[in-house]
Amino acid sequence: MGFKVSDTAYFVFANATKEPDRFDKRLEFELSIISHEGDDSWVEPTIYKIKECLDSDEIPAVTPDCEYCGYSSSVNSVDS
Repeated sequence: MGFKVSDTAYFVFANATKEPDRFDKRLEFELSIISHEGDDSWVEPTIYKIKECLDSDEIPAVTPDCEYCGYSSSVNSVDS
């Protein structure tokens, strides 16, 4: 759509503190902000590959480094 998007993302964390010793129906938080430089250049081509795979009548080949293929293979061997 032509929008300019920054490669910098920010994560905001709010963690409840362990102080004070009493709860008194109140939580206190410490905030942290962490910046992260990302690269989304892989997203669009990957979405097209996923769509192509889902539209195909063929099951993708098993690869040894794929954790999902290993899971599927082990489940299928138990069912047999």
